[in-house]
Amino acid sequence: MNILAIDLGSYSVKFYECRLERKQLKYLGHREVIIAKIRSQFAPETTTNEIHNEIVKSYLKQSQFEGKIIYQIQEQFTSSRYLELPVNSRKKAEQMIPFQLEEDIPYSLKDIHFTSTLIKNGENFSALISIAQLDYFDNYYNYLESSGTLPAILTTEMGVIQSFIDQKAYSGSFCVVDIGHETTKAYFIHNREVISSHLTNLGGKVLDEIIAQTYQISIDEAIIYKHENCFFLTEDQLDDVTGEQREFAKLMQQAIMPLVLDLKRWELGYRVKFGNPIDNIYITGGSSNINNIENFLTSELNIKVQKFDPPKMDGLTEMEKPQFLLSYMMSAAQRSSTLMPNFLTGKYTSGFSDSISLHSLSFILSRALMLMVVLSALMMIDRVFFLNSKNDELDRRITKIIKADNLEISRRDQRKYRRDPESILKLMKRKNSMVKQEVKTIQSATEVNATNALVQLSEYISRNELVNMDFYENKNGSVRVKFSSKEPKELEVLKSHLKLGPFEKLEFGDDKNENSLTINFLDN
Repeated sequence: MNILAIDLGSYSVKFYECRLERKQLKYLGHREVIIAKIRSQFAPETTTNEIHNEIVKSYLKQSQFEGKIIYQIQEQFTSSRYLELPVNSRKKAEQMIPFQLEEDIPYSLKDIHFTSTLIKNGENFSALISIAQLDYFDNYYNYLESSGTLPAILTTEMGVIQSFIDQKAYSGSFCVVDIGHETTKAYFIHNREVISSHLTNLGGKVLDEIIAQTYQISIDEAIIYKHENCFFLTEDQLDDVTGEQREFAKLMQQAIMPLVLDLKRWELGYRVKFGNPIDNIYITGGSSNINNIENFLTSELNIKVQKFDPPKMDGLTEMEKPQFLLSYMMSAAQRSSTLMPNFLTGKYTSGFSDSISLHSLSFILSRALMLMVVLSALMMIDRVFFLNSKNDELDRRITKIIKADNLEISRRDQRKYRRDPESILKLMKRKNSMVKQEVKTIQSATEVNATNALVQLSEYISRNELVNMDFYENKNGSVRVKFSSKEPKELEVLKSHLKLGPFEKLEFGDDKNENSLTINFLDN
């Protein structure tokens, strides 16, 4: 299966393409499109989301990609919740989520669209919930669908990290800090489970602007300088450099200090709430490539800081790995037992279906052909050496059985078995048919269960908190059911779903009230 993982960032759009075969990722290619370089091609009022969409559309058109497409919804349009579910059944945990969530959010469930990731914790489950306002998401979905850029998985960065770390040998408490262009996100993780996240509006863009203002150069030149020459120094290192380097280091320290203070505050809150100290901080994002940033943050935070550098990121240079880490994790998370959250569920389900690559298909067919040859040889051996003896044994057993008095088979018919066994088979079928007819005659009544149709209906219709069943009637196999909902759109979805169901002679009543739906069908 081919996978195209896309990281929609505020600075650039990163594409990472690979193939998943037998739990292994085979690198196919990567590309980065920097938004600032093409911004002039769009009108000033064009939003970043619209530019993202045009970049994705252009890439898909040029590459003619076929496979699974994954990208994330922007963090500023979503919120998240972490829930503890005191049940040991996955099905019960899924049923509990709406009730638990409604108690934890300041608005009604009908005004949101959410997706969840369940994590098993001993005898209980926990859930990471990602939430979007329904009006926004509905417009966003229609926009993606109409423009032909609807992915197979529309996920969140937090969900990607959860699915990725769940398949790795991580332990203890640590924090992943993604230093982006405009924002920095921090994810606190304990025993391979994301239990809190934070966001601050400070990223590499602030450093670009400070460098540009201080040295009177353009933003583009400042970005190049940051990537190639920028550095941080610890307090112990300031005495070992020139005055000019010392001034620059102090400038960088002043620029990033708000982020340092945020990290200290978040780490303190984590310790107070969960009672666990952070063992390590892993940094990623383009700005994590700045020289000596790991030592600088370690000295400021008194916590070991290092780059988040997973192994086997094929096809990428050391400088590119932090920039393409999220898109790589999207691809690698497809191997995880903990599925990434996907907003494309329910009525928003994507039309994508996984397909088998040609390479994998040829591998499967060659093995299947070898298996067929082996089975054919075994069947021939079985026929030659074993079936003949078994046939003789069966003939002796059948000859003995047909001589039984209770079958009332004449001697003349018994002698026919050797030369014409079909005649004996037809005779036995006639006798068996007569016995069945007698049994049916003896049975005086049959039980009728009026709830069969209700069971069939409940098994076919998924649980929906917004739709109620108000009336059910079964008269001699003629079933009438009435539903109601405050949301007419939910009844329309239910009606479309019922049309595809296994209901005999299904008819819909003429409901003048748009908040009700009546159906009639036969109990089969």
